[in-house]
Amino acid sequence: MTIDIEKQANLGGEMICIRVDRALADQLAVIGGEPPERMHITLAALEGPFGSDTADRVAKALNTVAERHPKILASLSGVGRFENTDAGEDAVVALVDAPGLEELRADLLKELKRAHVPVMRNHGFTPHITIAYVGFHEQSPVSRIGGLDMKIAKVEYVQGDFVVAKATLKGKKEEIAKVDEQEVYDFEASFPVSKADSMQRLVYGVVLVPEEVDLQNDIIGEVGIEKTAHRFLADFNRGNEMGHMHVRLGEIGIDLVESYIAPVDFTLGDQSVKKGSWVMGAKINDDDLWADVLAGRLTGFSVAGIATILDS
Repeated sequence: MTIDIEKQANLGGEMICIRVDRALADQLAVIGGEPPERMHITLAALEGPFGSDTADRVAKALNTVAERHPKILASLSGVGRFENTDAGEDAVVALVDAPGLEELRADLLKELKRAHVPVMRNHGFTPHITIAYVGFHEQSPVSRIGGLDMKIAKVEYVQGDFVVAKATLKGKKEEIAKVDEQEVYDFEASFPVSKADSMQRLVYGVVLVPEEVDLQNDIIGEVGIEKTAHRFLADFNRGNEMGHMHVRLGEIGIDLVESYIAPVDFTLGDQSVKKGSWVMGAKINDDDLWADVLAGRLTGFSVAGIATILDS
């Protein structure tokens, strides 16, 4: 994928954002506040370290999401003030009412996760445009905003001064409704090492257990686990991820060699395995990683993919 880098005003850090068009930004600008060219809505702040192919992976995620979501007509619904105790100042912001934006952002976070691009999770999401920063006891430079609309048509990947990638929203409204009806969500499960075969460098572990709460606070039955396991293996080389420290196994000398549903209750190493559980086996080809297994430093892997809620 070709990445075109375009120099713009420094927005600070690496992020996925929506830039405010200049005409609207000029209307929001106040003396001593944020320059119009810096005004934006942050969708996700990226968290390093970044690899040499990060830009390609982010650009691919942006394009994937843009194909599914339509342009959004937003309105500025009021003024807010966010406290920032670390910086010793408050952010005065324009609050953005944008139907469909939260769904777009949720879809973006899923695609970034699939692309192994870490995102900061230290804040919730309140769509806003920062107008100015003021001291704790200073009055806000603006008290009321109304009657201003904003069309959201593009999403950008920004690194400081540079727009590294951008994507135009191209989806149709009925496509978003279809995604909502399917209730697609990410799943992630730990893969603790329950048994190790030193002769063949094989490790085994249980991925999901029926009728137990998973990491997303959901309970999956036997039928759901079976469908998830089958779909995961069918899509393994195309979209799903299995890795160690957020790196795909095939890239670091580990191969997935077994994946099955437990037909009966049985014991795997020291762990009791419940009928209907999803069990995996992996072969460790890398010498250093195998040494970590033997030393107890590598105790498991992570499995992530897409599941569909059939009965919430």
